[in-house]
Amino acid sequence: DGGMPGHRFIRRVHPRWRTPVWAIVVTSVLAVAICCYSAAYFVVTSISTITLYLAYALPVYLNWRNRRRGTGEHTSRENAPWTLGRWGATVNLVALVWIGVITVLFVLPPNELVLWTMLLVAAGLVLYWRFDARRRFKGPTPADEAELRRIEAVVLRGCA
Repeated sequence: DGGMPGHRFIRRVHPRWRTPVWAIVVTSVLAVAICCYSAAYFVVTSISTITLYLAYALPVYLNWRNRRRGTGEHTSRENAPWTLGRWGATVNLVALVWIGVITVLFVLPPNELVLWTMLLVAAGLVLYWRFDARRRFKGPTPADEAELRRIEAVVLRGCA
């Protein structure tokens, strides 16, 4: 979707191996670099975990809120393959509390080095957004069903 720096270079697919070789190389180099500096590893792991939990929390919260209000979409016996019934709201609330607790735990830095690393990473991301990505990045590219079927057919032909 063009959101990463150097996306034109790393998205190229090797004609013979049909794999994004440069994406694999860049990912491998970054993984090794992160392992060499433990504070950076902690920061990347914390940010990844927090954003994963927050992405999970949004639909859980919206389902809980809409169910309480009786408006909007929420899981019920009529529109879902299964439901927790009267326990659904309680389970949603417990999940939201857990997400809040785990987010606080992962935000707390274990030492000053990690704190400064986290601040530098955050500042770098803000600067990248401010001076480059905000103008260039338009979000995920919409694809229609016919285009997705065409891409799947090409991939399946190559695998046969």
